[in-house]
Amino acid sequence: MVVVAKSHEALDKLFDTQTDPMSWKQEDVFPFTQKGMECFSRKGLEPVKVQAEPGYMILWNSRVTHCGGDPTEKSDTIRTIIYATYTPRNLATKAALAEKKRHGNITLGELAARLPDGSLDPRNPTEPWEKAEQTD
Repeated sequence: MVVVAKSHEALDKLFDTQTDPMSWKQEDVFPFTQKGMECFSRKGLEPVKVQAEPGYMILWNSRVTHCGGDPTEKSDTIRTIIYATYTPRNLATKAALAEKKRHGNITLGELAARLPDGSLDPRNPTEPWEKAEQTD
């Protein structure tokens, strides 16, 4: 995972001056161009690779510019990521909750690793690699 620390503080200006609102899509992602990344660099904001060991939990403001890489057929490491976003329920109206439910935004995702072509990753385990010790 790579983040551009404090980039969320520069997003409004970047979108106002470096993008064409007519090109925006209604998606939960905005692909930054080299020009956009240069805007961050001029402000002293540079990409930083997050160093994390297995089992680490990383919490960050999702408005911070971030990216990661998809596994490839040559990857020798399986990476499991749980991406969860939360807003306090008391900030949501009943209508907003009903709309989210209607659109399937509150669902359990598929529990299988896939390759970029959409096929199942042959390294996807069907059982834990290390089984828990059974005790009384």
